[in-house]
Amino acid sequence: MSQSSARGVTADFSDAEPLRFREAVRRVASLAAPLSVALLVAAVAQFAVVGLLGHLGADAVHVRSLYVPISFCILAVQEGLSISSQVVFARLRGAERSERAPAAFRRLVTTGLAATVVLALVVATAAPLVGSALGAEGARAAAFTSFAQLMGIATVFTVPGTVAVGALRGWGRPGLSIVMALVLAVTQVLGVWIVGDLAGLGITAVPIFVATAGLAALAVAPSLAKVARLPLTKRWLSVDATLQRGEQRTPASEWDDEAAAIASLATRTLLAVGVPVALSYMLLTAANLATMWVLAPFDGYAQTAFGIGSTVQGVIIVPAIAVGSAAGVLMHQHSAAGADRALPSLFRAAVAIVVGSYAVLSALMVLTPNLLAGLLVADSRIQAALAEFLAIVGPSYFGLGIVLFLLTVLEQLRFGALAVTLNLAYYAASIGLGALMAHSTGDASTLFRVLAISNLTGLGLLLPLTSILVRRRSRRRGFAGDPRRAEP
Repeated sequence: MSQSSARGVTADFSDAEPLRFREAVRRVASLAAPLSVALLVAAVAQFAVVGLLGHLGADAVHVRSLYVPISFCILAVQEGLSISSQVVFARLRGAERSERAPAAFRRLVTTGLAATVVLALVVATAAPLVGSALGAEGARAAAFTSFAQLMGIATVFTVPGTVAVGALRGWGRPGLSIVMALVLAVTQVLGVWIVGDLAGLGITAVPIFVATAGLAALAVAPSLAKVARLPLTKRWLSVDATLQRGEQRTPASEWDDEAAAIASLATRTLLAVGVPVALSYMLLTAANLATMWVLAPFDGYAQTAFGIGSTVQGVIIVPAIAVGSAAGVLMHQHSAAGADRALPSLFRAAVAIVVGSYAVLSALMVLTPNLLAGLLVADSRIQAALAEFLAIVGPSYFGLGIVLFLLTVLEQLRFGALAVTLNLAYYAASIGLGALMAHSTGDASTLFRVLAISNLTGLGLLLPLTSILVRRRSRRRGFAGDPRRAEP
């Protein structure tokens, strides 16, 4: 496929000369902006669902709160699958191997279905034990177990849509993923509101409409893929007029070998990229639980402030994830086309964007902790604790955002084991040291100060390390259009 024939992907992957900085900034920003919007839509939808559950009574809110650790495990599997899909399709796009897309999509979906079925069985078995460990008793314990088991089943229905979203992003059409995000958000929020709240079904409406949203995403995926000129099945491929003009088609006798090669690429990417991404999310879950445990001996306001602050942080990190994903997509596209020399320019451009973004965000956190706390909570004591947390940790989001961006890049360039190791070291050092100091001083804010310092010191280590690894990777030729050479 010629570059001009792929609608919406105007980047030239030629390696004739190094990529100019301004052009690199433009390419990264054009992908990162719609990715940020899609991620924010998903975050707002989750806030809306939680808000609706608040109208269903204290039991519904309590059950949803108990479910948080399990939800992070499910999210870990979904994100690992989505990022793997993004990487695979970015490389196929850069290598101009559209005809290989159906085999990759099929392998990613089947592997994802197998993983989520196993996850659903694990959740079904572990839910009663988790509920008991978290102190749920009687009717609440039964409600939590039922809810968690239904959510595990509902997750299976989200797999094809999750893979399709990753494919659209990797193909260079993240704007279309906004449509998918809106479909998911509207289906879930309206479903929970109408059926759960107005019709009185209660919290059971959440898993029902998670599954329904997954089916809705699958329904719109063919239309979005056609707009993107992304053939996800052999049937779509056969009717794609763009692919039938001027491109040498793969002979039928060679199709099985090509499909096997691409399926192998998908599997290796899941292992090299998807598994580390999932482990990183699980580490984040463990770190949040460990921090809550450290704060337990102090007054409950410190725990509450940290919990609400973590929600704020979930929104703050959106630009980091978006820019890191955009950089990863472009690096894989260029590498697959043999334009490895463009990788350092793309990385520098992404760093410039993320540094500028977090300079602004951290300045806002310095100026507005009291205002933000007042907007988020009404209780004066919780408001004061939250304002203190944001005043201490908020400015360090400058370092945290850049560090998360760098870790995202490392994960997508298949340095996942390194990223997981660095994450583990960061959490162990910051939470461990913070716990010791907080208990020795009798002041929970000491832990927050240690976390803030860790966010900034981590930047000093990770930025030069990632720069070196990207430069080294740029001196290795990508598979230059050959799907059998899966390693970037």
